Formats: sequence, structure tokens, C-alpha cells
Amino acid sequence: MSLPSGPRLHEHWLSDIDKAVLTACAQGFRARNMHVWALGRFGYTGARLFRVRFDPGGIGPPYVVKVDEVAAIQLENEALEQARGYFHDAAAWQYSPVPANGHAALLYQLLESSGGAITELRDLYEDDGSDDDAICDVLNRLYTNCRAAHSSEPEERLLGKEFDWYQRASREDRVAAVVSPSGNLTLWGCDYRNPLQVRDALLATRSRIPVGFTHGDLHPNNVVLDRNDHPALIDFAWAHDGDVTVDYVLMECSLRFLLFPEHVDWQDHHWVTERMAEEDGPEQVIQRYVANPGLVHARRYIRMARAVKTLRDHARVCMTPAADFSHYLTVQWLILYGLSKLESYPFLLCLDALGVIGTRIMGAPA
Repeated sequence: MSLPSGPRLHEHWLSDIDKAVLTACAQGFRARNMHVWALGRFGYTGARLFRVRFDPGGIGPPYVVKVDEVAAIQLENEALEQARGYFHDAAAWQYSPVPANGHAALLYQLLESSGGAITELRDLYEDDGSDDDAICDVLNRLYTNCRAAHSSEPEERLLGKEFDWYQRASREDRVAAVVSPSGNLTLWGCDYRNPLQVRDALLATRSRIPVGFTHGDLHPNNVVLDRNDHPALIDFAWAHDGDVTVDYVLMECSLRFLLFPEHVDWQDHHWVTERMAEEDGPEQVIQRYVANPGLVHARRYIRMARAVKTLRDHARVCMTPAADFSHYLTVQWLILYGLSKLESYPFLLCLDALGVIGTRIMGAPA
């Protein structure tokens, strides 16, 4: 399909808006050919993400191209300018405004990856054949490179304001739909603090938090890998000065809930959830499943716990002396509450964790 005075498109399923924006990007590269693949996911704002090559035959370096409304792309570009001095593993990017149709693009240039595909940390984590050490090595490289950004200073802030972005007010509250405001939460034969009351109490709290520069949306889909599994970060739409704990909690929540099989042995998973509400919980989980490899999902629990232990080890360095593990749990509760509104997150796993963590940080239900 040929476009007037523009590059040749090798995919025809693009919307008119996305086609116009991507064509403008190709024209900026003076490319006559553009190969486009969907990455199969959308940003929270409705942004679209594509893998694109602009050279003839699609053999040039790959880009992740994010298309969104001009205002959103401008804000992300500004955040990237600020992030440049902090995140040493941020991919190079270019800003390509196309104001004619109200949309624009950010192009994240990536290192060449094996087989011509873009590999995400999610792919490595979900691959049953992957070495657990390789996953922890990626996390170690990633968070070591984030150290400058996450170097924090203690500051007292209202949690309701600090975590407003993560409460997803526009989404249906799935917890409110199943829990009575006046009643406690009962799961696995145990009574837990009412999550609605925990939410209100936490959001009204002023707390001493570790403030640094955060990516804000650091999860396995936003960590891309080259053929040597060196990580680079993309998607800085939520980057800001704030509680650095977020960049560890979001990753942990993704590894534990989003990327863990939804159909589990509930008794075993509840045991894991209770252990993970303890600072040395990952080590307890590892020891249990190493000693009992025949238990359901033993290999996955070991992999998950090792990854979480790596995360928490790095978080401990950045949070000191502004916060402790109870603060980590508070942030995890607030983030997980917002994530529970997303249908992709297994709701019962999240609800169980909200009950365990809420009771841990707020005390036993009345």
C-alpha cells in the first residue's frame, strides 16, 4: 500500500490516526519503508504501542513507538527530559508531534534483540525454560542503574495526594462491590480489616516517605531486553518526583499477581500471601518450596520469591533511613487496591492480599 509522498506501509490494520502518526515518523527518518507490529497492549490512557522498523526490508534498529494525544505525549517527553539525568538505562527517544490530528508519538530506540523481536522482562519471567538467576540478574542491573534516581530524602506527605494517580478513580471499584462498608472481610475462614475502611484511613494519613525521582510505572512490560538481557526502560508517562517505593512495589505486584497463574491451590497461595507480608517472607517461601518440590507451582513460587527478594533488597537501600518495611507494605496495599480495579489482575488473589496486608498494618478487625 503506497501513501502519497510517504513511506510504504507493510501492515494495513492501522487506524487512520495511527497510520498518519506513524507515517509522519517515517517521513522524519526519510524512510521509504515502515514495518509495524502491534505489541498487543495499551497504555492506561488508551495509548497504543507498536514495534516499528523504518529501514528497507525492516532490518534497521527496532523502536517502540507510543501514540497518544498530543498533550499526553508532551507531558511524557517533559518527564523524559527530567529522567535523562537519573535513569542510566532509559532508552534513547525522539519526540514526533503531529498536531494536525491531535495525536503525537514518542519513539524509544532499542538495542538490536535476538531474532529481531523485542523481548520484555515479562517474556523472560514467564518462560519456564529461563534460568532464575538470569531474571534476578536483570533486576539487579535494572535497579542498580536506577540508584541515582531513587536516591531519596525523607519528606512528610499526605498519602491521599501522593497515591491519587494509583487509585484509578475512573475505574469501577471491584472491592466496594463485594464488601459492605460496615462489615469486615472474611476469606479462608479468617476475618480481616474492611478494605474500604483501610483505604480511607491510609489516604488520610500523613507519612514520612522517601522522595526521589520515580519511573512511576515500572513493571515487566516496560523493561525491554537486548540479546544479552541488558535492560532498558520505556514508557515514562508517570515519571515524577515522589515516593521511590512505588518503583519496587509495582514490579512486585506484577510478578506476584499479574504474572502468576490465577488458578492455584488456594490454601498454599494464602500461606505464601501471609509470608510475603513479612520482611523475610521471600526467603521463607523459597525454603518451603525447595524442600517440597512436588507442591503445586513449586518452581513458580521459588522463581517469584527469588525475584521479590532481589527487589526488596534494592528497595531497602533506597528507602533507608526515610522508611521501613511497614511503609513498604502500606505502599503495596495502596497500589494493589488500585490494581484490583483492572480486570487483568486476578481479583481474588488481590483481595486476599489486601486482607492480609491491611490487617498487618492496621491491626486486627474490631
